[in-house]
Amino acid sequence: MLYTKPIEQIEWSDIEQFCQQKTKEGAYLDYKREFPAQLEKTIAAMANTLGGVIIIGVAEDSKSTPVLPLVGIPFERGLEERITGIILSNMVPPVFPEMQVVRDESGEKAVIVVRIPQSNQTPHAIARNTKVYLRTGNVNNPEELATIDEMEWLRDKRSKSEDLRQKLYSRACDRFLTLGTLHLVGQRSITVDLVDSPGWLTVCCCPLYPEKPLRTPPEMQELLEQSRTRAGYGPFEYFPSKKHFREQRVVGDGIVHMINTEDRFFYVELSCFGMYYFRQNLQAESYGSSPAATISFRAGEVLARLAQFTDSAARLYCEMGHWPFVQLEMRLEGTKPHALRMDWPDHVAPPSVVCPDDEIHFSTCLMARQLLTERRSLVLDTFERVMWAFGWSLGRDSLGQYYDQWTKTWDTQTR
Repeated sequence: MLYTKPIEQIEWSDIEQFCQQKTKEGAYLDYKREFPAQLEKTIAAMANTLGGVIIIGVAEDSKSTPVLPLVGIPFERGLEERITGIILSNMVPPVFPEMQVVRDESGEKAVIVVRIPQSNQTPHAIARNTKVYLRTGNVNNPEELATIDEMEWLRDKRSKSEDLRQKLYSRACDRFLTLGTLHLVGQRSITVDLVDSPGWLTVCCCPLYPEKPLRTPPEMQELLEQSRTRAGYGPFEYFPSKKHFREQRVVGDGIVHMINTEDRFFYVELSCFGMYYFRQNLQAESYGSSPAATISFRAGEVLARLAQFTDSAARLYCEMGHWPFVQLEMRLEGTKPHALRMDWPDHVAPPSVVCPDDEIHFSTCLMARQLLTERRSLVLDTFERVMWAFGWSLGRDSLGQYYDQWTKTWDTQTR
């Protein structure tokens, strides 16, 4: 709740509910009983690392878990301005986190929620621009000075992290071909060709600045189980599927799931660095009876996977308590010269025109929190580009109605 709810909507009851969960302090979370003397140190360290949340006015016990009832700090006007002043006076370059001062019923006590994003302007230094700190998961030493090697990751807008992100994506694409081929060899009834089948959809979400593994492969397996979302389209009840022919295995830096039906193959990879990768072939249908009949794909299937993946990715980062900047990427390959068929819930429109491009690509950078709070807009932005490539131009209002009808259908099917 505190990681994802719009900051201005957070209330006293939200903080109480969060504290009841007994979440321990860690790399992304810090409790402060009183207004801290070196708040800039914690804010800078979190911004230099993976971001995080500071809750001022919450006591903690010997296990670093919050103590109830909430004690708060004395409310006074200008608490947000006080934090901003500390940042501007003590940090280079400054960070501007989200802040909310939450008062109790009496109005005399307050708890301050400070939400710091992972920064793309690192390194952030304090102490007259002489010290750079990183946030650790060690409750006894929550901030430590960055080493020379770690400073290299922070310089030049984290160029090493950007290289790592590209390597993670390329590695997932290579594993898809290698492991997918081995998997399908053992499934002789499957007709999928990993190279020549038309219409491959790839969706990937990865921290913009990956650096260190966030979890072990077995822990990532558990996170994937917790991140499943209801599907309601096609052969699956959940996304990623729990049923059908299925193979799961640990790889060097994460886990891989492979799921297949008779004519479709689904590949899921979850990296210990937080990259979530999904790929599937689309159901190809012939429209018309002539030998030159147009091969088309179902628009509903593309829309469904985009919405389900985005929802599942939001659940994943929520379970991790980790809300970094992420790159959300969608690719449709093997689209030329095929068409897109609009399969509305109550109406089926024939294909429009064939796609002249062999690949459709869309990429955007955003805060991971937006996967949860702005899912509809993100999915529509991506799906709109798919439709343009296939000659469809419905307008945003009509496209929104299409999305709403489909999601309503999914909700009905999966209750």
